[in-house]
Amino acid sequence: MFWQRLLRRWFIEYNPLYLLSATSLLIGVNKLSAALAHSPHGSLTVAVVAESYAWALLAGASFLTKHGLRRPAVMLVLLAALYQCDPTLHTETCAYLGGSGAIATVVWFASFVAKLYAMARAVRVRLSRSAVALPVLGALGVALMPRIALLVDASTLTALVGLWLFALFTGAFACSRRVVSLAALDLWGERVLRRTAASIWGLWGCLLLCHVFFWAHEFELKLGVLLPIVFLLRTRWASREREVWGCVLAALVAGWFMPQQFFLVAGMAALALVLFAFRRPIESPRASFTEVDLDEPAAARIGVETNSGLAFTQAPAAACTRLLTAAGYCAYLCVWTLGWEGGPLPEHAWAMDVSLALVLALLLWKTRSSVPVAPLVLVCFHLAVKRGLIFAPTTKLHWAVTYVVLGFALLGIAVASSWHVKASNDAESEPSDFF
Repeated sequence: MFWQRLLRRWFIEYNPLYLLSATSLLIGVNKLSAALAHSPHGSLTVAVVAESYAWALLAGASFLTKHGLRRPAVMLVLLAALYQCDPTLHTETCAYLGGSGAIATVVWFASFVAKLYAMARAVRVRLSRSAVALPVLGALGVALMPRIALLVDASTLTALVGLWLFALFTGAFACSRRVVSLAALDLWGERVLRRTAASIWGLWGCLLLCHVFFWAHEFELKLGVLLPIVFLLRTRWASREREVWGCVLAALVAGWFMPQQFFLVAGMAALALVLFAFRRPIESPRASFTEVDLDEPAAARIGVETNSGLAFTQAPAAACTRLLTAAGYCAYLCVWTLGWEGGPLPEHAWAMDVSLALVLALLLWKTRSSVPVAPLVLVCFHLAVKRGLIFAPTTKLHWAVTYVVLGFALLGIAVASSWHVKASNDAESEPSDFF
């Protein structure tokens, strides 16, 4: 009986032949690609083989689910998810094949969308709109970026890829991405559903970055743009406002050393601040599986979601004012530094400065807060320096006047800040979460 249980566990419940099959197919595709390297359409043959195997995996998963074998069906879906991310680099090859490559790219993208719905149907789950839109957006970038790379320079490609990655991962962290089971599940089935969904999202994210690293080698993509993106994505897990300010500041500093991409970093920072202001992530209660015995039978439930603990809320009023003010200033930096390639900052455009002043004045009137004035003061100070109205002290008299003016200014700021703190403590308002 021991050997029967052992063989059943490792060759039926956890069947290794599925993994051996997928490994054998990858080796065969690799050798087939080498054998057909000199054939004009050898790469298309390799892609057809890989796509046919992916559809065979989904057909097998659907067959197993229909006959009550959900465990091996889930394993086949995981293997099919691996082939969803184009491990043969078919889309990169199609960029060099002209018209036939364009047709093959369109066919691959259509097959990707069809397989996405087939995966859900095979294991009887329903995908939310965001769970469909995000993989489709990722596949669209994988299909189009290699072709765009042949038409633009490395700087433009870096900006496009950076914006695409930021939009993709920000959407992944700001949306629910619900995967709902259409079949009755017990407690262990719920855990398997959540683990499977998390594994597929993680697998797709890693393989997507593998494509990006390949583009860096093939098309001279600058990977430095990933650093500010990582800082800005960190804001989705920030529990306090000061963490957001630190991440945004770090991203802007990193972008400063990439002048050609600074406008992109500033624009992404503005979006990150707006998202945190209106869709601040919070934790919500989730069923704990550590307090129950998973081996005990449980009442089966239908409609189990994979991420019921994900929730969002709006930031407090005072924090929202600060975040939106900073977002407006970052948007101003984005437009102002567009086309900047280093050296002195671009000249001021009166239309932009007036527009910024009007927007901040509107925000000041709506919020009755003095926070929106700070960015305008910085802009005016820089404009005065550029026009020669303010210059660095050179003589002893200049330094003396500077220190005297600074002393009076700091005194006024100290008195005003103390009065503001006293007024804030006396007023019955919503407490700030800055600290």
